[in-house]
Amino acid sequence: MNVSGKNIPYYTLAVTLFVSFKMLYMNAIAEDLLFLLSPTNMFVSLLNNSTGIFIKNSGFYHHELNVLIEKSCAGFNFFILSFIISYILCIQYTNKWKTKFILLPIALLISWLLTIGVNVARIHTAILCNARLPVGLVSPVTIHEMQGSFIYLFFLLLFYKILKYALTKYYTIYEKFA
Repeated sequence: MNVSGKNIPYYTLAVTLFVSFKMLYMNAIAEDLLFLLSPTNMFVSLLNNSTGIFIKNSGFYHHELNVLIEKSCAGFNFFILSFIISYILCIQYTNKWKTKFILLPIALLISWLLTIGVNVARIHTAILCNARLPVGLVSPVTIHEMQGSFIYLFFLLLFYKILKYALTKYYTIYEKFA
């Protein structure tokens, strides 16, 4: 594993991208997040046998479920956190600068796929919870936020552990044959 000063430019790049993405998100509307919302809506529709209709400046509304998949449901913060985790973790395991730049779009793709999967799980779980919770016990908004935080944190930690294990295993095997 390479944790030397040679990685400072790549760490700087990762943090710059993270901050830039965060700033772009602050001014984003639902249309700007269709790259996350559309595939999430497609899988939620399939899982729940429901049709989401896109409402401009709002998101995908599922009338049968009374659910709106909107900007905050896109999981953009999860997306950029999983990106920075994957990119920074991966660049620590290689010494080749070309590989470190190739890892950038790979980390974005992996984070995008992970975000869609986690969003679908989170939204589907929220739909199931809303149908089974007693009315008035706890605010549905509070339950929804707690459930979302738990799922996002759980999957971020799981992703980190799996990725770290895979990289360690791969580079241990790679070093034996190099």
